[in-house]
Amino acid sequence: MAPYPETETMTLKRIEVAIKKRDWSLLSEGLVKIREKFDINHRWEHYEQWRELLLQAEEAKLPDELWRSFCSTISKILGNDVITLPQEQTPKLPLENRAFSSPYQQPSIAAEKQEPQQEAQQQLSLSEPEKKEEIIISTSFPLKEEVAEQKSINSVEKSSRESIAVFYNEDIEENDMSLISSYRNGLNLMIEKNNDYFPQKSWFENLSYLVSSLNKPNSQMIEFLQGIKDVKIKGAIISSGYSSSVVQTMLKSGINFGIPGFRESDKSENCIKYTPLGGLINSYICPSCGSKSLKTGSHFDAVVGCCKKCAGMIYPDIYDINSSLATSSPKMWYNALNSMINSKVWVMINPPYHSKTQVEEFLSYAVNEAANLQRVYIIAKAETGSYYRYQIEEKHPSVVVKDQYPSVSMFMGDFANIEFEQKTPALI
Repeated sequence: MAPYPETETMTLKRIEVAIKKRDWSLLSEGLVKIREKFDINHRWEHYEQWRELLLQAEEAKLPDELWRSFCSTISKILGNDVITLPQEQTPKLPLENRAFSSPYQQPSIAAEKQEPQQEAQQQLSLSEPEKKEEIIISTSFPLKEEVAEQKSINSVEKSSRESIAVFYNEDIEENDMSLISSYRNGLNLMIEKNNDYFPQKSWFENLSYLVSSLNKPNSQMIEFLQGIKDVKIKGAIISSGYSSSVVQTMLKSGINFGIPGFRESDKSENCIKYTPLGGLINSYICPSCGSKSLKTGSHFDAVVGCCKKCAGMIYPDIYDINSSLATSSPKMWYNALNSMINSKVWVMINPPYHSKTQVEEFLSYAVNEAANLQRVYIIAKAETGSYYRYQIEEKHPSVVVKDQYPSVSMFMGDFANIEFEQKTPALI
């Protein structure tokens, strides 16, 4: 699955074909695509077509459970319009959904009520920013046989027209990406099989290597963060790196930030939403209960730890984001995409160049969908800067692109002067 949603018309066609062919598996996939659009607060346009599909589904006599799910999902698209369930054996569903008056609203209340314990679970997993925690490193004690059903964390936060989006790309060795993919496959098996599966010793050895290899300081991002620590910014940072150094630098610099699903953002005017596309080496998931947590100790070198909720083992929640078989977290990508397409100013640090990776594909998609873009700063080699300058100017001729910055230090002074002159709301 691509890390960004397909178009609304494509989803309409998918569902129409599924109903006509009575392919309930394809129809279920279509409902998943609709829910993905709710995750990014998609602005719905084709109301009449959705209403027509509802009538077609009624005539097709869907299986009971699928019919209930279909009606509930379409009702969210149509907002407050009343949808009846004509099949006698199907009970009426309460329509508690709210219409989206803009693409920046929170998903509907009804969607949130599907998992009433979700919010409490997320709160339990959040780490205090000032708290330095040490993880108990252990790979020998047995996993608990009694495990709880995994709960997903709705990490897509309420979107806003963030003024600045900073995109940082870290070059990861191909061998490391392969090891991340193998590691994630083992972790997914533990999650899917409720810990009935336990990986071999080599899996833990690879994880230990990854913790060491991926946790090197991001020098460019650290320099950028230190440069903005005295400037109040409301915006977003998107990164393809895994290192804990960005989190540690923001904590030490007193920068207010949140991470979708791991660290709650406050609603102040100077809060940065940090979205690591592939996760962080110090972000953890518990295969037993599904809870997530972020470790913020200043000296982080842990491999695994202990879940505070169920006492099970927790592991780094990281994904391969660059291979052709990338299995990235959709919610992270949706949050990142929201931030990019709604921002007025982009800062691109070391963007990938002709890498044919998911990260480069993500950037191309963001360029095509950018709705408010005004200025772009590119910190990269001349050839890379020219490559992205051409892409952006071709799609958005009125956008001012500055790509003459080979380093962060050369960029910072120019950036502050221009943005203060432009009176960008993010810079106070």
